[in-house]
Amino acid sequence: MVIPPIQSFYQKEPPASSAFSQTLPGTPGFNPTGTNRAPLTETWKPQGTYQRVNISELQPGRGKVRFMGRIVNICPAKPDHQPRALSPLPSGFHFMVVKDDTGVVAIKLLATQSDLPNLYLGKLVTVWTGFVAEHSTAAAIQVPFVSMFIPVHPGPASQSCIKFHQDGTIPEETGLCRIPLEYDTSSASSQMPGLISLKAFMKGTHTNEKREDDTLTRVLVCVSSVGPRKTIKTNNKPGTRELVEVHVCDETHHCVLKLWSDQIISARTWTAGHTVLLITNPEFYPRKRVNENPGLGIALNSIVDVDPDFPDAHWLRRMAEAQKKRERVHTPFPVGVWDVEEAINGPNRVLYTLADVDERVREDSSVVFTGKLNVLILGASICESQRQNRLCCFEW
Repeated sequence: MVIPPIQSFYQKEPPASSAFSQTLPGTPGFNPTGTNRAPLTETWKPQGTYQRVNISELQPGRGKVRFMGRIVNICPAKPDHQPRALSPLPSGFHFMVVKDDTGVVAIKLLATQSDLPNLYLGKLVTVWTGFVAEHSTAAAIQVPFVSMFIPVHPGPASQSCIKFHQDGTIPEETGLCRIPLEYDTSSASSQMPGLISLKAFMKGTHTNEKREDDTLTRVLVCVSSVGPRKTIKTNNKPGTRELVEVHVCDETHHCVLKLWSDQIISARTWTAGHTVLLITNPEFYPRKRVNENPGLGIALNSIVDVDPDFPDAHWLRRMAEAQKKRERVHTPFPVGVWDVEEAINGPNRVLYTLADVDERVREDSSVVFTGKLNVLILGASICESQRQNRLCCFEW
């Protein structure tokens, strides 16, 4: 049983936009005051008509099309065009994988610093392009279901551009592009192909290759808590990497999802006890030390659906929320069980004051009664209680 963390009892507040308004001054075609590429309504104007299509309808060759999707994997470019560590991707470009309800496409986006706050898993984007290329089977990174590749070079005279939609600004966009691939929405009893329990995956029932029945390994987990940012020294070369450990669980097991460096920004939008992740081709981190548990990771060929829209995800979220209520730190007054007015003002009280308890005990100390007290702790000495071996755990 997973103990819910203190984070799960607080509402996440969105970060102030000013903290992420980094831009490169003088970059043509971009808004110098915002985090997005502004050109969509001001600088960049579409020349001609762009046909709206689904990703599965993309065809290689020239043709003006536009589509919407969510980022399901990302590898941002390094600052100042530095080479990527342990990555075959070219420098100077953000590599991202975008998915809608029908397919997946790879995108190579010309990098600017202003894009970085928007490059995280689950982000909704709209892409305009005048050219679609076939994704080479000889490419260094082979992402499942990806057969098309789109270069995007935003600018005033370009035929391609990208828009990062702001979360929560348009309620109608919240549910867009959340249906997992290969899930049959026409059948109420449809099962997600390749979906296994977290316990089975951690015990070794996993593979990053397709099985005999041509399905990929998937795990469905709910975020339990997001750990602090750590700095880890690398073993193979001098330098450090940043790491955030996200505790995840399903109904069978719990483990740590490791987010490295550029992946960390994705966790800022995740809510403990609510956010559900469907990971296709998860990376497995084996146990390396005695005190270390095996964990999950996101590889360059993984696909991560944030809050997917299908019955198994809804059930897991309800289970996590119900568990949080059962094990919560503060138990609210049971309005649906007790009559509040009767409890407070009735002849047989169940909501007592300290004076009521004192009076009942003085009248007849042999009478056993049960109720509830609302009190405020004004002071406590943890050190003194520890020395006297009087520390205890209780709900407050």
